[in-house]
Amino acid sequence: MSVAEHSRNRRQRLWKQAVSLFCSVTIAIAALIAVPTKSEAAITVSGNDIIRTAVSYLGTPYVLGGSSREGLDCSGFVYLVLTQLGYSNVPRTSAGWLSAPALTWNGEKVNVQTLDPTSSSYDAQPGDILVYQGHVAICMGRPGTWGQYSSIRSYTAAMGGNTNLVFDSSSKWPNTSPWYRIHARSAAPNAQGRIRGVEIDDTNYSAEGCYAIRAYRITSSSGTNTGSSSKKPEITDISISNVTSKGYTVTATFSNTSSIQSIMLPTWTSANGQDDITWDSVKVSEKITYEVKTSEHKNEAGEYNTHIHMQDKSGNTTIAGKTVDVPASNNTNNGTASIASVEYSDVDSSGYTVTVKLVNASAAASIQFPTWTSANGQDDIIWDQAAVKDTVTYRVDTSKHGNESGIYNTHVYLNDYAGNVTLVGISVGVPGSASNNQKPQVSGFNVSNVSSSGYDVTVTIQNAQNISYVVFPTWTSANGQDDITWGEGKVSGNTYTYHVNISDHSKQKGIYNTHVHIYDKSGNLIIDGREVIVP
Repeated sequence: MSVAEHSRNRRQRLWKQAVSLFCSVTIAIAALIAVPTKSEAAITVSGNDIIRTAVSYLGTPYVLGGSSREGLDCSGFVYLVLTQLGYSNVPRTSAGWLSAPALTWNGEKVNVQTLDPTSSSYDAQPGDILVYQGHVAICMGRPGTWGQYSSIRSYTAAMGGNTNLVFDSSSKWPNTSPWYRIHARSAAPNAQGRIRGVEIDDTNYSAEGCYAIRAYRITSSSGTNTGSSSKKPEITDISISNVTSKGYTVTATFSNTSSIQSIMLPTWTSANGQDDITWDSVKVSEKITYEVKTSEHKNEAGEYNTHIHMQDKSGNTTIAGKTVDVPASNNTNNGTASIASVEYSDVDSSGYTVTVKLVNASAAASIQFPTWTSANGQDDIIWDQAAVKDTVTYRVDTSKHGNESGIYNTHVYLNDYAGNVTLVGISVGVPGSASNNQKPQVSGFNVSNVSSSGYDVTVTIQNAQNISYVVFPTWTSANGQDDITWGEGKVSGNTYTYHVNISDHSKQKGIYNTHVHIYDKSGNLIIDGREVIVP
């Protein structure tokens, strides 16, 4: 080999080594800067997060079909708690909870464990969803399992259904009860139709739908995503604008919002401590705006305080706030307002109309109408506000007071801009409705269109105006009730129809059973049913 060839070969070997080294370094660097692979999403919502959100609704009125802080029913309560925590596809009706829900969280499917609360092995945990026949609630856990919420002492000892309840005002939690629940229910004595406290759930009593038939525990996400930011969220800015005698606007911005669990805004005036504090929640966003209204704080002028309580998904809370000087209204120069007369009319079982005539209405800041029934003190008191004008009318709705008859009391509170308060009260005798006292009754139960694929059930009900809800449990006689389903059916006047599809029962043939369970507004349960032979 010549010297030239040797030199050329040596240069080629050195070049290959350099290229190999360059490629190795490039691959190593690429590995270091590569986009992370997708990992399994972890739910940061715990059972205690669920009950922490649940107890924030204490005092919320019961409203059939309601799903807001203005009023809730049982399924609306559970729906609002879970959606507030970020869950989607949450069932809106109690019947929707009779089968395992397809919950999602941050767009990913959630693992929901189905449990048997009737079993002695059921270990009740905070945040479990308890399902009853026609009812749904949130489990608070057993004594000693709720951490910081073990100090809650307002509760109801439920020894059976809607009608035979025993109440205990003891400051100690009984250690013999299986678990506790918090829920929205309309017909509990002394609970005032509101979420007042935590109820002991006695699983040894199975009458009137009080027996929990299943429970669900939300465990984790089964899908994958890129994960949320691990950075701690921050309140980056708070600004105040549009300050007038009627209120002001709060604007706030946040960083790393994917890590934020909830945002709450408490507001109060500096005068008299926090006697007028209000708490409102807002949807998590990079920028939020919130309107403070002085009408919610007795129309006071002076120093207001609005704080922002931001809770992240790790349970940490960040607090920041602003102090705002709210000016007095120029309407103080208009003198004082007063009540000239208060009259009532149009009295029937549905309520009555209150008419108030004002003197110098331009000086009036607000007018309120607290109303309650004389029975059981002020357990059902409702405060409503109307627009101020020369003649103000307000309709008292007995449905907001459990459709009670008897003596109602309505007071009129007139607040003027000078700080004066005028009070006038009236009492009104409200007659009962004969139909309101009658239980619904099944007047017709027909089965039709029976085929190898299913059949139709048509139920006609008397006094249907007193129905709270209706469900149709259906199962095959083979193997007990292992295939039971609960359906709601369709409503047309006083007629309820429901289609049974055998595909919901493994396409079994033979004897089927369909019952109708009717729950009325007084908590009574009416049951009727038929056997049907499916060919």
